[in-house]
Amino acid sequence: DSTTGQIKQPISIFVYQGQQYRIPIKYAYDQGKLIDFGSGVPHGIFIFPGLIQDQQGTKIDHTGALIYLSDRTVNSQLARLYLYNQNDSIFKLAHSEDDFVVAQLKSQGALTPNEAFVDYNGIRGPIRIWEINYPQGIQANGEYLLKDFPNNNGLISL
Repeated sequence: DSTTGQIKQPISIFVYQGQQYRIPIKYAYDQGKLIDFGSGVPHGIFIFPGLIQDQQGTKIDHTGALIYLSDRTVNSQLARLYLYNQNDSIFKLAHSEDDFVVAQLKSQGALTPNEAFVDYNGIRGPIRIWEINYPQGIQANGEYLLKDFPNNNGLISL
């Protein structure tokens, strides 16, 4: 909502057999927090800045872009660690490096230190690498170390 600065519940629009359906989305991630609207399809959106070009030049719209997150992604480890940049007791962020464009915009004060993504000729996001602290009692699965992978005709080797 441009008057209050608050995010209203997003509405998805689906078209099936020529009929339009408007369905509320349950989650939205904006400005460092995941908002649960309590109802709607259990999907979400991740809102981030976009660069907009008009007659006056280029400006930043801090709510100018979004990524649609399916029900399997919105609360996933990927979303929590990479998109939401949340801390985790098992995964520790070992390295984070902003995209070149994001770093330039931050150095000019155009993005806040917490804004890690921008839509400029595609999604520009950070490189993030984590260390894992395996919980006690976890057992190794040798299948994860195999170098032969099954396909429909048997095994292939790399």
